[in-house]
Amino acid sequence: MKRIICLMLVSAFLLLSGCYYSDSGDILEPVEFFYPRTTDHFVYGALDGVLAAEVREGSGHLGDLNYLITMYLRGPLDKELRSPFPAGCKLEEVRSGGNMLCLVLSSEFTELENTELTLACAALAKTCLSLSGMERIRIDSASGEKTFTITLTLDSLLLADHSAFEASPAVESE
Repeated sequence: MKRIICLMLVSAFLLLSGCYYSDSGDILEPVEFFYPRTTDHFVYGALDGVLAAEVREGSGHLGDLNYLITMYLRGPLDKELRSPFPAGCKLEEVRSGGNMLCLVLSSEFTELENTELTLACAALAKTCLSLSGMERIRIDSASGEKTFTITLTLDSLLLADHSAFEASPAVESE
């Protein structure tokens, strides 16, 4: 009897653990998490440049932003990518209203400065805008007297300069 129960439990586990992948091993409900690349050789002018997307399985959790963002903050699985967040950084709250998603991160986030802060905000914003379908994301964090708040849109993340340069005809002096 114990063997039959054990066999049924193992069968159920194997069946449930593979239910989010197709027979070919493809991800059924993909989500994109954006992280900075580990290399210094960035592709400037490319779609992502210093950031790259890691596709993960989101089946069963596509509507659960708290779960997805918590999973995102754990860092990438791909060794070519790195987490821009300090150790211990956690999601404390997710709120949405209108077209804005508001995230409150733990106090560890306020340790970031300069380029690392910029990369963390850009990566988090691209990820959350992609996951939520919202137009704006607000990131809040506080530690003692140090507070951080920023609101970003997808347009505010586009830093590529596509301006055209037109040369003026040279003026000849007599």
